[in-house]
Amino acid sequence: FSSNSERGTEAGQVGEPGIPTGEAGPSCSSASDKLPRVAKSKFFEDSEDESDEAEEEEEDSEECSEEEDGYSSEEAENEEDEDDTEEAEEDDEEEEEEMMVPGMEGKEEPGSDSGTTAVVALIRGKQLIVANAGDSRCVVSEAGKALDMSYDHKPEDEVELARIKNAGGKVTMDGRVNGGLNLSRAIGDHFYKRNKNLPPEEQMISALPDIKVLTLTDDHEFMVIACDGIWNVMSSQEVVDFIQSKISQRDENGELRLLSSIVEELLDQCLAPDTSGDGTGCDNMTCIIICFKPRNTAELQPESGKRKLEEVLSTEGAEENGNSDKKKKAKRD
Repeated sequence: FSSNSERGTEAGQVGEPGIPTGEAGPSCSSASDKLPRVAKSKFFEDSEDESDEAEEEEEDSEECSEEEDGYSSEEAENEEDEDDTEEAEEDDEEEEEEMMVPGMEGKEEPGSDSGTTAVVALIRGKQLIVANAGDSRCVVSEAGKALDMSYDHKPEDEVELARIKNAGGKVTMDGRVNGGLNLSRAIGDHFYKRNKNLPPEEQMISALPDIKVLTLTDDHEFMVIACDGIWNVMSSQEVVDFIQSKISQRDENGELRLLSSIVEELLDQCLAPDTSGDGTGCDNMTCIIICFKPRNTAELQPESGKRKLEEVLSTEGAEENGNSDKKKKAKRD
């Protein structure tokens, strides 16, 4: 995962930012990097299925002869079914290959000895859909007020605790499952998912996500997604206030600050001055800020790119006005 990231997206676009944070090894986070793409494809799966069903109904309604040129419709259907089965098997194999973590071919499945939390946000038009498993968090700034779009899955929570105990586990006094993980949902961590009498969502550690949906309005300014290394130090509102105080600042050139510089400052703010304390501020930290509204686009252009853009605009203006002097000056610049 990235230690700091900058992303901006307009509400009219489709985007899927997300954070997987490995708890004990890189393989699970590597596999989870594919989550945004998979989530996006599954989201549109329903509409595709409906289209397929409509086509099937139309085909069924057409009259066809029982037998044509000595070839029965039943035989044709059987051959089509065989072809469909072969194609489905090929598609499954291709999908498995796509989901395989590089370097893991022929080895034990990813996640057997590692785990990761995951929080993924899908922006589709004016709709924001957030899925979360673990204690990473997604927060939206709504007119300066922090709006939690995810729920931290902790072992001491009443619902989580009941599931853990029902699966044969326990939560120790320091809030850890069987004295190990200090969260109750995660991808991977198969050591905690060995109860063969229970489905995946009822295991001690479950990968089942909570999902929240929000209709974006002009009051929604930005979204921040971060792992627990941030939230253990600052509250949702404190993080929103911190970003609010920086996001409108301008640098010495009069341009808005890059979001990446704000993320870096936020991480520095959360870092413990030393490791002699209780560990707060010593955890790994990952954070992404996503603005729902366009900012100053010039801030994202290299200086050379800005100069070229100015030259093009200057040249076009000279041509439109038929001013040869301006045209020559634009070429010299």
